[in-house]
Amino acid sequence: MPFPQTGYIISNPLTDGDPNAIVVVTTVGYEDSSLSFPGLYATDPSPVFVVYSPMLSKWCILHNNGSTDPYFPSAKYNVLVIKQ
Repeated sequence: MPFPQTGYIISNPLTDGDPNAIVVVTTVGYEDSSLSFPGLYATDPSPVFVVYSPMLSKWCILHNNGSTDPYFPSAKYNVLVIKQ
């Protein structure tokens, strides 16, 4: 779920309300309509990190370099959750 102009909210029963979960995220990329083949993903140029928001009781994916690069609605991430 997009987090207005700064990232994404991870909404999943394994992570919701659990600030002690271990959440690992890697970037897959985003669909780019300018690419010749549908389904190909362009790389997000900015590194990402995850942070728990007590206000939302959810984990969020954010850019790690203070970048103002836009987040793409079609961005895809691999998310690994380890419950403690």
